[in-house]
Amino acid sequence: MAISRRKQKSPEIVRVAIYARYSSELQNSSSADHQKRICREYAEQQGWIVVEECIFSDEAKSGQSVAGRDGLDKMMTLAQQDKPPFDGILVADTSRFGRKLTDTLHMSEVLEYYKVFLYFVENELDSRDRNFRKLFIDSGQRDEEFVRFVARKVHNGQRERALNGHLPGGRVFGYDNVPVEHPTKKGRWNRPAVDHVRLIPNPIQAAIVRRIFEMYARGMGHRSIARTLNAERVPSPLQGTNSPIKREWNAWSVADILRRDKYRGVHVWNKTKTVRNPLTKKKEQERRTETEWEYIDVPEWRIVSDDLWNAVQAEIKRRQGPSWWLEGGLNLTEASRRYLFSGLMSCAVCGGSINIVGGKGDSARYGCVGHRYRGTCDNKLTILKRVLETRLLTGLATNLQDPAFRVQLAQEFHCQLVTAWEERARQATQLTSSAPHLRERRRELQGQGENIANAIAGSGTSKILSDRLQSIEAELKSIEKMLAVSEEPEEHPVPIQAIEEFLERKTTNIAALLEGDPEQTKLELRKRVATLVLEPKNTPDGPVYEVTGDIRLFAAADDVEKGISSLGTPTLYNSLTIPFKAKIPARHPKGQPLAA
Repeated sequence: MAISRRKQKSPEIVRVAIYARYSSELQNSSSADHQKRICREYAEQQGWIVVEECIFSDEAKSGQSVAGRDGLDKMMTLAQQDKPPFDGILVADTSRFGRKLTDTLHMSEVLEYYKVFLYFVENELDSRDRNFRKLFIDSGQRDEEFVRFVARKVHNGQRERALNGHLPGGRVFGYDNVPVEHPTKKGRWNRPAVDHVRLIPNPIQAAIVRRIFEMYARGMGHRSIARTLNAERVPSPLQGTNSPIKREWNAWSVADILRRDKYRGVHVWNKTKTVRNPLTKKKEQERRTETEWEYIDVPEWRIVSDDLWNAVQAEIKRRQGPSWWLEGGLNLTEASRRYLFSGLMSCAVCGGSINIVGGKGDSARYGCVGHRYRGTCDNKLTILKRVLETRLLTGLATNLQDPAFRVQLAQEFHCQLVTAWEERARQATQLTSSAPHLRERRRELQGQGENIANAIAGSGTSKILSDRLQSIEAELKSIEKMLAVSEEPEEHPVPIQAIEEFLERKTTNIAALLEGDPEQTKLELRKRVATLVLEPKNTPDGPVYEVTGDIRLFAAADDVEKGISSLGTPTLYNSLTIPFKAKIPARHPKGQPLAA
């Protein structure tokens, strides 16, 4: 019958095992060798015998968990045998045993039950002593606090890297990681240590990213984009990695790219944190609250323009409804991507959407979604896709090229530019008198910023110093902006004749775009048409749809020629619209041409 370990007496010859551990891959085996050496020296002083087969170690393993520490697991298994090959375990210090008090305390209790003692050489701590538990808990708490201190220090260091536009870690499709070596610090194998990593757009991958954004903005869905890229054998983000997933584009990889802020030159820092599951002992990523996120502008990362980014995010939001795909089969097929006005028209009766509600191809019909799918609207009038789209495009092009509209727009635009110039001149006059004070304040803030930067470099960062530095940078940015206004030379608005010539070129170009490739036309419409309202009317010639709306002349400020835009603001340009009206018969006689 096996004898309980609790009733056995320790033999006169003491046999001991040794356990060593180091946590960082930047350390090497000499760390473990040092731990083993001091344990051997202590065993020799005490006359204990080191069992050579029972020297265990875990290399590059964190002490925050027992998971993955094979040496520790094997040692604990042997200690719980009926006749273990050792009577005690030597460890250099308590932190090598572990840095999670709940784990180390539990293991010490297990070893105590099986009459295997622990001895920590540098702590001079013996589990056979009466005060061991209290001293062990005190030491374990210090080990845990050290882990928290290091975690905070690492987090602060990563934040500083992020604020400086450096990549905290990982690879991102669309970019190359370019390591920047530290001028003096040495790393592994005595080579220069990597100070930080720069993220540089990869020309080939960046072009793929832009194409994905453009395809989605034109109306293609995640799966359609993935199928198109795979059919063309476009390299995916997983190619060249060891991922077990099939290395092709899929809906998830496309969706991930469309939501990455890096592509618009913005780094969102502090979105997640790493936590350890107390049940599985494994690390997991936990999402932080949005109030903890930090948005950092990194212009050199930009791959897509703000206009394209905003168009895609608006399209994502539009498609988040639970039944958006029912409303005309939007974007599910090649044909549906050519439905030019899907998502741009609303019903005047109920305010809901007017989209494809039946048919396919040229036989598809636009109608009120509320009536067709929800029964919430009385507007049952439908109209052939080819009739509606042809007449609307012709009407839009005609309105854009109407000379009367262009004259009116030129006068309105010129008045707005004059008002903007007068306001700029007034601000410049006010700021000129205060410029000396602003420059003096700028010098003071620059001096304070340098002092704080030197303090951080010398003793490390802190929240107070970082917050103060951010405050100084924000005030400096504001001062620079005011000084720029006061120092700019006065520019008189361009003459109205130049504006008329510019508008004529602009409207002609837009009209030509509306008559080109259907997918490009759809993209152009989405940039320039907010909403067209369709109201059903009965006339002696039959039912018609009366269409009203506005056409934005400029998709954004950078859509304006240099010289014309020197004084304007995005609000001024975006507000410049052409009113549109059209009347489209819902019943189209056979053989009648579709031109308006």
